[in-house]
Amino acid sequence: MVMQMAVTRRIGTLSLFLALLLTYWCFPKLIKMEQAERARLKDEGEIQAIHYSGKFLEVDTDSSSNSEDEALVFPFTSYQLRLILEDPVLEVKERVVLAMDAALELKSVRLIQEPLVGDDLDQLNAALGKGLAIDFKTIIWKLDHKKIWYVARSRIIRLEDSKILWQGVCDVKNHLSGSWAEHMAAEAALLKKRLNEVAESCAQNLEFQLVGNE
Repeated sequence: MVMQMAVTRRIGTLSLFLALLLTYWCFPKLIKMEQAERARLKDEGEIQAIHYSGKFLEVDTDSSSNSEDEALVFPFTSYQLRLILEDPVLEVKERVVLAMDAALELKSVRLIQEPLVGDDLDQLNAALGKGLAIDFKTIIWKLDHKKIWYVARSRIIRLEDSKILWQGVCDVKNHLSGSWAEHMAAEAALLKKRLNEVAESCAQNLEFQLVGNE
């Protein structure tokens, strides 16, 4: 039984590694917005801001049950205490949209709260209609005892012809200083603070790529 659990755990870790590897090879490329398209943004009507179904991480709150080199994700044994962490993509979206709205003097940006499932351009056209949309998607979100690694992609899309006018990518690593027990204390207050810092850094990166010195 113990051997079977160990094999299951190794398979889960290997699957995670392969998923991350495949994701990395599909790493999004930056697409700079043309000046003419940027200028037209001010004359656009409503721009829809969307995000996709978020990923959740379940982490083990007991530092004694995991080595420092293990990712704190599935699978866990039933007796371990777990903390559910929510994908920071929604916070990233709200921060970027606020900065974008102010910097580019847009007429209206509508935050759509319900996440979409797929990011296929034809599906977005069917779901959202015409006009422009800005979307946000988590690409990589990984956590272990040493660091948080978060990668997100954002695009501005002209829906009627499914053209990507701009694409930005944030790649943020926050190295955890201190013990895992310190990060788990007071309902994981320190870890949640670090996650907030990651979301803020990601948003700042995307804001700079989008608005620059505007």
